[in-house]
Amino acid sequence: MVGQETRRISGQTIYYQWRSYVSFDTSPIPALSYNLTATLKLKLMSKQVSDMDFNMCIMGGKQPLYEVLNASAWDKEKTEWARWDTQSYPGENIYLNFSVPIGQVNKADKTQFELKSDREGHAPMIYTSEYIQLYSGDSTGNEPKLEVSYYVDNPIIINDTTWLWRNATTDKVAIVLFGAKPFTYDLYVRSIDLKNANPPEKSAEKINFLDALIQHGFSVLTPKNNTMANFGGGYYYTYYGASSSWLEEATLWMKDQGYSRLFLFGFSGGGTVTGREIQKNYATRFGAAVASCAPVEWSTMGAIYHTATTSSNAKVPICLPEGVDDWFYYNMTLYRDNAIVDKEWHDWYGGHDFFNKTCSQHANENASDVVITGTMLLIRPAHPLLLLALRLQILIRAIRILLALSMQTATTSSMSSVGETGQPTKLDLSLLARTQPSHTFGAMWAYTM
Repeated sequence: MVGQETRRISGQTIYYQWRSYVSFDTSPIPALSYNLTATLKLKLMSKQVSDMDFNMCIMGGKQPLYEVLNASAWDKEKTEWARWDTQSYPGENIYLNFSVPIGQVNKADKTQFELKSDREGHAPMIYTSEYIQLYSGDSTGNEPKLEVSYYVDNPIIINDTTWLWRNATTDKVAIVLFGAKPFTYDLYVRSIDLKNANPPEKSAEKINFLDALIQHGFSVLTPKNNTMANFGGGYYYTYYGASSSWLEEATLWMKDQGYSRLFLFGFSGGGTVTGREIQKNYATRFGAAVASCAPVEWSTMGAIYHTATTSSNAKVPICLPEGVDDWFYYNMTLYRDNAIVDKEWHDWYGGHDFFNKTCSQHANENASDVVITGTMLLIRPAHPLLLLALRLQILIRAIRILLALSMQTATTSSMSSVGETGQPTKLDLSLLARTQPSHTFGAMWAYTM
């Protein structure tokens, strides 16, 4: 019910306002989907008006509008995105269709709207009605609907790892690694589409982060899975251990596709992987890397969590945005202090919530800003003293290798760089976008007096 009426009860005049709230679970929409279109469909039951028609206003805002439908939902700030004049009433049992602004579709959680009269505050005469009735979510065959269509690029399968993919058709690509399920000697990187877990990896802030990278010309590659392990939410985990090579294989695939500028971003457990991988020989394929809130010197854990003390081996420039109250702040400062490559440090407000906060040193700098601008700054020509230090380090390593070779009979082929030979098996490499069938999301709603 949407509208208002005035009643006389026990000698008192009571003015009622009627609003309705409609809620759809739109989290199944893939995080890397694009070109979305959405239509809200509301089915009319009846119309009861006095001498005044009114406009039914459809209100949106920051999604979801509410966690629990109570009085607080009524007072929450909202914005109008559509309206319908009751003078246009087409009859009972007819669906009204409204084109939804894409910014209102929440790919991470629920998409919710409030329906209200534009005449609230102008009470109708006593014993008259000024409202419409719409079918609710428990009326099978008549329920409110949200129809959503979108495109999503085919996943990429490289050896045993499935990658979620968004092709921006430029020469630069970002590998993005989010949080992980940690174990003593290994971890499982969580997919951006992991939602039914505690906590979920999928969030509006992380999706906005990926969208910003894409809008700035980055193609995005982020792992979905390489294992049947399920720690909640389905098969959305990618195993990483001391001998894992799936990240290296992905760089070979990207080079094979013609990408000339490769970047690596890792958050939390993904930052653990980033901090370790950029110390390997193949890491020179990256232009720069960004790691945030990463356990890189975790005292109670195994070797993969201890890369801060060896960060002098890092092969590429690195940007380190770190929450000042994060559990791993000391870990990250140690990594920074030991690294001799070009590096940037950004103190971040908050703790282990990088995507929800901003930089305390650069006003309003957010997660996507620091990746986009930080990586570009880091690939500038290095300071002459830094170049000298790197050359000295390379010379010292070369001398050590020569000394080792003089004492061994191993062939020179055994000294070749890891991963430079051989190509990964590539399957399902189509970069063509595919259209997903339209998804219709059913709703449950209620009204508040």
